[in-house]
This record gives sequence, structure tokens and C-alpha cells, in this order.
Amino acid sequence: MSLGRALLVLGRVSNLPTIWSNCLCGWLIGVGYMGIEPIDWRMIAWVGFGATALYLGGMYLNDACDVAFDREHCKERPIPSGAISESAVWKIGIGLLAVGMGALSIQGGATALMALGLFNCILIYNFTHKKLKCSPLLIALCRWLLIMTAAAFAFASFIIGIIVVVFIPFIPGIFSKVSAFTLAFSFPPGKATSTFEFPSTATIEE
Repeated sequence: MSLGRALLVLGRVSNLPTIWSNCLCGWLIGVGYMGIEPIDWRMIAWVGFGATALYLGGMYLNDACDVAFDREHCKERPIPSGAISESAVWKIGIGLLAVGMGALSIQGGATALMALGLFNCILIYNFTHKKLKCSPLLIALCRWLLIMTAAAFAFASFIIGIIVVVFIPFIPGIFSKVSAFTLAFSFPPGKATSTFEFPSTATIEE
């Protein structure tokens, strides 16, 4: 595996369009409530940049955290195969997370708090997902926090009171939909279940 391909595999770049669509969804929620026109595409691009960096950083850390498991069960992954060193993956992942956190926190206030929540949720998932059967819900929470962060960013000036008043009605619907899609795609193809249960994290392709 070449280094370039290893970097793409580590970042799971095929999922990036879903990150960008989450940003657009959150942004439209924010500007829709405020009635802001026209849409500032430069700001949307900035949010997308920050979210992309956070996502890629989280994916790199995912492989770094799973290196022991991958060396035994997924030897074709970039680190076990020798395409890139473990220390390099840690450095790139941490660097990308720092860039993403900085970009999404630039407004400060509640927007920064939402970004911090997303940052911490990414870390919690990466360090615990092999141990928790309910870890897909952490992915869902990351997606929900991303949507809320983008919505908060759209306000330019944002306070805790607004987020409580405006977004609490959206919480059950958005989180339940994101959770349902996350859990649905966590099951291996062709696996039938007679009763609802969380999939084993060992069967989720990381």
C-alpha cells in the first residue's frame, strides 16, 4: 500500500460528503430561524473545513487507538501493513483535531462549547468503542453535535439561552433519525436479527 493510499484509507474520505451535508443541514437550521439572506457560502465553507479536519483527525485517531486489534485481526490496515508508522498517525490525527477545533471555535461563546462537546465526543468514541456495544450511539451523538455546531455558527453571535430555546425542540427528531441510520448501517450485510440489539463493535468495520 502506497503512502498516499494509506492516508486516504486512514481518513475514510468516502464519508466526507456526509460530513458536509450535516454542516449544510445545521447551517440551514440556523439561518432559517434567523431569516438570514443571502446565504454566506464562505462561512459555510469555513464550517465545512473545520468539520472536515475534526472528522479526519478522529478517523486517524481511530486507527491509532485500534492498532493492537488491527495487528491481530486487520493486518491489511495501513499501520499493521507498514504503510505508515503508528507515531505518524497519532501526530497527524492530533494535529487535524487541533485545526478543526480551532476553526469551529473561532466565534467563541456557545459555538465554541458545542465544538468542544463534539471534540470530546470524538475522543470518547475512539478510546472506548471497542469496549462498548452501544458505541454507535456515540457516532450518532457526534453527528448531532456537528449539526448543532453548524447551526450555532450560522448565528455569528450566539448565546446559551438561544440554543436552549431554539434547538431543544429539534433534539428528539434529529438525534433519533441520526441514531437510527447509524445503527442500521452498523449491521453487517445479510445479518438478520430477530430482536433489536446493538451490533458487536467487533463486527463494525473501522
